Amino acid sequence: MSLYPSVILAKTYEVETTGEYVMGDRDTKADARRIALEHAKLLAVEQIGTYLESETVVKDSQITKDEIRTYASAIVKTVVLSEDVKLLENKTTIFSLNIRANVDISVLEKKIKEIKSDIKRSQQPSVTREQQILVLL
Repeated sequence: MSLYPSVILAKTYEVETTGEYVMGDRDTKADARRIALEHAKLLAVEQIGTYLESETVVKDSQITKDEIRTYASAIVKTVVLSEDVKLLENKTTIFSLNIRANVDISVLEKKIKEIKSDIKRSQQPSVTREQQILVLL
């Protein structure tokens, strides 16, 4: 018996992204780096896997609800490849951070299964649903 957790059929993808943050007058370099890193991770997750779901409810020939929901979730391991601070002519400072991210979308796949198995939502009358998984590699 192994004491280490194992991941069965985890779907992990590698991607490079660049996050940026426009620094304000009171921002520190550490704050800008943290926010740029969060931005880069978000871009990596959105680039690899996003789940879109639309729901239209029609009652008495009238649309009573029309929603589009987007889900993006993953476990991300990153390596910072480069950092750059640019000062533009108008004295705006932009902090850029380039990362290599290993993105595991198994969390997203689990959430998609939960959404699809939601019996209550799937049994509503007069509901048109479109569900689509976009995986961009």
